[in-house]
Order: sequence, then C-alpha cells, then structure tokens
Amino acid sequence: MSVMKNCKYRGCRTSPRCQHEWFFDIEYKKTRYSMRVSEYAALHGATRPVTSKHEAREVWEPLYKLDIIAGRDPRRGPTPPADKSSQKLTIAEFIDKWYLPLYVDVEPLKAARAIRSNCAVLRRLIGELPLKALEGKDPVDVLKRAYSGHALSTRNRMLSRVRHMTNWARGRDTLDVKASPFHRGGVRISVKHEVQRDRRISEAEERMLLAACAKLDEPSFHSKLAWKDVNDIRARAAQGESQKSIGEDYGIGSALCSQIVRNRIWNPAMYVPLTCGQEMRDRIIGALETGAGKVKCRRFKTATSIGTATRSRSRRRTRRPVSPGASRLTQRVAWVRFSGAADLLGGQRGLYSAMRPEVS
Repeated sequence: MSVMKNCKYRGCRTSPRCQHEWFFDIEYKKTRYSMRVSEYAALHGATRPVTSKHEAREVWEPLYKLDIIAGRDPRRGPTPPADKSSQKLTIAEFIDKWYLPLYVDVEPLKAARAIRSNCAVLRRLIGELPLKALEGKDPVDVLKRAYSGHALSTRNRMLSRVRHMTNWARGRDTLDVKASPFHRGGVRISVKHEVQRDRRISEAEERMLLAACAKLDEPSFHSKLAWKDVNDIRARAAQGESQKSIGEDYGIGSALCSQIVRNRIWNPAMYVPLTCGQEMRDRIIGALETGAGKVKCRRFKTATSIGTATRSRSRRRTRRPVSPGASRLTQRVAWVRFSGAADLLGGQRGLYSAMRPEVS
C-alpha cells in the first residue's frame, strides 16, 4: 500500500479513521521513499492539507511516482521555468552557464584551453554588460580600446571569439539574441595587415630538419641510455661480469640488459624501414614540395607550346623539355617539380627534390 497512516504502529486504535496525516510509502529500485502527503502537496501548490485518502491516491500519488521514476527529489518543489528574456542575463553569466558548459566542455576542440583563456579575459572586460549588448557595438568598442596597444592579430582573435559567441547565442531561442554586429556594413575583422607567419627556409635549415629526423630512430632518443653506456654494457658482459649487476649499475632490468648484450636492441642493422623518423622525414619532404608547388601555381602559367613553361612578364623565361605526349596538366606539374625548390632556396635545388625520383 503506497498511501497509508503510520500512526497504528504508535498505538492509535482508530487508524486509519483518525485525524493523523497520510503518508506516501513507496519502494522503487530497492530504495524506499516516504513522505507526508500534505507536505508534498504544499510544494506543488496545494492551499490546504490533504485529509482524504481518495484525494491522496487519485491526485497526488501519480505525481509523486512520476517524480521518483524521473529521478527528481520529491522533497523539492518543481523548478520554476527559466526566464526566456536575456535582459537580466549578463555576458559573464552567459559564458559560465551556457558557452563553457554547453560548447567548450562538450565539443572536441583542439584549442579549448585558448578559448577558456579568452573567455576569462572577456568576462573581465565585458562581463558586466547584458547579453543583449552583443547585438550592438558596445562590447567591440570596449575590446578595441583595451587592445589598442597590442598587436593587430591579438585584437582580431578576441573579436573573433566575440563573433563566435554572438552567433552561438543567436542559435538558441531561449537567449533571445536576434542580430550580430559582425557583417559587411558593420564590424569587420580585417586580417590583411596582420604579420605574416610564413617565410622561406634556407638550405641549411632544410638539412638540419632532415638530419633531426634520423635521431628519432635512435634508441637514445627514447631511452635514458646512450651509445657510450651500451658499448660499456656489452664490454663488461664480454668480460664475464653478471648481467644482473650491470643492470643495477645502470638502473635497468636484467631482461633489458640481456637484449642489449645479444644485439636484439640498440642494433642499427635491425632498424625497421618506415619508422617514426623516416615517416617524419617523408612528411617534411612533402610539406616542402607542397609549399614550393603552391608558390609556383600562383606565379607560373603553362605555355601553349609543348615542353615550355613561361614566367610572368616581370621575370625571365625558363624552358624545360617535357615528353611530347604530355598533357597541359602534366607539363605544369613537371615545371613545378623542376623549378619550385630552386626558387624556394634562392636558385639552388633543395635536398628534398634530389632525394625524390622525378615522375615521368
């Protein structure tokens, strides 16, 4: 029985016809829930105590069971509906209650840490403004004044964050943000005058990059031992010293010491092709060739005659023969592979072009 009076167990002889209160007593998923019916009804808007068992069973018991099944605490009243107006919601509250928990914390973002840092700055600068202020230019003006002495790229990153927050809020009807100041006739984020972050590497830097890739395959890059230690271990083991004592001196186990002595590891002859270092080397080579190709694709055009590639008017002409049956696209790719690295490195063909076979 889910609606009952517990006064009988305390000596009441007239129960359940007495004037004592009715109780809910329900067990759900091995958990017992007990509460006064009048107390539950008062939390849900009742203006008088519940004295009728019929009212308790027909009106309040279904609601009580629904709260338990839904996982809500029946001793707490219903949550009031959220205010759909964004007039009372500030930008700081929007960041803490909406933007961070519903976007930054749940989406697989690579720059989540940078976004949280930007939000902390925005909370300090424009956090006191109402959320509706995102529809106007007031937050933008505050940011421009705060970042007037900083680099243009830094200011643009903060403006981009405000633009994303505005567009994200516009997609939520509850927030009541209808417009954005970032448009063609409003606020524009210009990146034309930002400091360019790309440059042409020299041939010496190219050699250093490729040489560093070879170190990734060496065991010393991933281990606390060096080749000097390995040679010393093998020399001591050849003299008959115990591998256990050798391992204790170098802080390694006897099993690892045995593999070093038997040349199972730290053996260049057993390095597997296409290891981490070789894969990184191939990626660098591809990136350098791709960068050269992108430069050439903008500056060069294929001539109509087969086997000829012509520079723009301000540059001298250079010719490289291509197979007579090649298409126009093949001619252009061949010219890019031939002259891209030379232009990138100041007239000398790069290492990556010499190491890769030419595609016929």
